[in-house]
Amino acid sequence: MSSIRKSLLISFAEKYAAIFIQFFSTIILARLLTPEDIGIYSVASVIVGLAHMFRDFGVSQYIVQEKELTIDKIRSAFGAAILFAWTMAVVLFFLKSLVANFYSDERLEDVIFVLTLCFILLPFGSVTLAVLRRNLNFAPIFRVQTASAFVLAFTSIVLAIEGYGFMSLAWASLAGVITTVVGITYYRPKNFPFFPGFREIKSVINFGGLTSIARLCKEVRVATPDMVTGKMISMDAVGLLGRAMGLIKLFEMAVLTAVRQVVLPHLSAEQRAKGDIGAAYLRIIDYVNVLAWPFYGVLFILAFPIMRVLYGSQWDAAVPITQILCIYGISSAMFYFLDEVLISVGMVKKSAIFHFQLLIIIIPSVVAVGGYGLQAVAFSLVVVSIVGLIMAHRLLARVLKLDYSSILKSMSKVFGIFSFSITGPILITLFIAMESNNYVWILGAGIISAAIGWISGVVIFRHPIKNELDPAFTMIRKLLQIRR
Repeated sequence: MSSIRKSLLISFAEKYAAIFIQFFSTIILARLLTPEDIGIYSVASVIVGLAHMFRDFGVSQYIVQEKELTIDKIRSAFGAAILFAWTMAVVLFFLKSLVANFYSDERLEDVIFVLTLCFILLPFGSVTLAVLRRNLNFAPIFRVQTASAFVLAFTSIVLAIEGYGFMSLAWASLAGVITTVVGITYYRPKNFPFFPGFREIKSVINFGGLTSIARLCKEVRVATPDMVTGKMISMDAVGLLGRAMGLIKLFEMAVLTAVRQVVLPHLSAEQRAKGDIGAAYLRIIDYVNVLAWPFYGVLFILAFPIMRVLYGSQWDAAVPITQILCIYGISSAMFYFLDEVLISVGMVKKSAIFHFQLLIIIIPSVVAVGGYGLQAVAFSLVVVSIVGLIMAHRLLARVLKLDYSSILKSMSKVFGIFSFSITGPILITLFIAMESNNYVWILGAGIISAAIGWISGVVIFRHPIKNELDPAFTMIRKLLQIRR
């Protein structure tokens, strides 16, 4: 258990370092770039993101979950990564003009071209990263990813100041990838092969085919709002939706992605040891709920001062979108680790089917409401996420034979902690009028009161997450005693 906690600690450190860097760079870029600049890059990155699903082809997940990882299998995974990444680079190169013509915006062609260059380099780092994750060796990953995030942020700001506009984000992405590949190569294991192979490529492709379908469906589902908004409304609207979704995904960046890096290796190890996957998943969901509900509740209440303080008045139109999407954030977080569970128990096919079913729900839903404006698109995402939550938990109940009475019991504690967390921000916004000179004070007071309420709720309702906080409480008490 100590190794898991250590891995989680380093994984959280990596993500928080990246969030800290991205947080300040985003604030600066929001004042250097226009919503249209952000919208152009968002549409291009969405298209390239779909190609990323085939670029990786499930190679990273294959390495993490493989029961007997031999040198031949690593070489074959490396070969498959190069084969699919370079193939997708060629495909994107020839598709970039078609995408630009579809959106009637030639600027997209330049952005896609630069992002395509990343595909040539990524295979030389992705396999090494996967091996390090499998071994729960997150310290090198922390160093490299933090350096990459800094380079990306620094490059984007400098280029934006120099007037590169939307292209500053594209060139910065390439700079970040170069940093990752160079850095992770330094930390490659001693027995890691330098050259690709294809002897075991059949097993890689058999696994990767299903995971790629699942990830492709998932990425198309995530990308659909941006693509539909860009076509049916405007690039400016894409920028507003992206800004709102950026705030919603802060929880994913701060918590879920850090945990995800450890969840699959941990559950795969539990499966190899024939442990209780269902019990492990219930603990994860309990911890996610006690963090997600208060986060999105406070974000809903403080959306306006947060948007004003971080990004300025030009993004005010994104505030109601952010508030609507808070419900989307809660429901999506509650089935965020579905893929990791299904992959760890060898049911990759069920994951692919689930994401395909959700995809055929979201596309007509968003297209049907696209003509009614951005808020209608946001409401459609909420509905789809709730449907996805119901579908995911029904699937997991069958696969893991879960007893959901324990989840319902824990939810009473979650609601109690949630109520404690939002009470302070609600009172502050009710009794203090928002003016141009007090946004920072309202935001600061709201966050502090929410934190105090959350900690009080955890202690009063005796939620299990208190056990993880006890070391921090002990350290604070010692510091106070020293000060006295």
